[in-house]
Amino acid sequence: MKSDDQLNLRAKESQRALIDTPAEILHKSRTDFILEMACQAVENVTLDRRVFNFNDQQYAEFIDMLDAPVADEPAIERLLKRKLVISWLFFPPSKQRLAFRINMANCVRNKPS
Repeated sequence: MKSDDQLNLRAKESQRALIDTPAEILHKSRTDFILEMACQAVENVTLDRRVFNFNDQQYAEFIDMLDAPVADEPAIERLLKRKLVISWLFFPPSKQRLAFRINMANCVRNKPS
């Protein structure tokens, strides 16, 4: 599609407002934001609907690979055993979670306009 091809669509005011807010947050024009999000949605649908066409031999090999035991990887084992610094942001203990929410609320409340 040439860059000067047009796509026209109708949207309710509420839909436009819904689109404009994240577009502004990302410093994108409405058009750029809509096109980017539409392309991402198309990719997701396409990837979710991916079909693998195997003949009988390929299917058997594929199933064998899925059923094969996982090889030990010492580097991955070490990585998985490490405590991540950022993990408390996503799974904080209850007291930390409360403090985190209070701090976030204060940040939102006190953010410059």
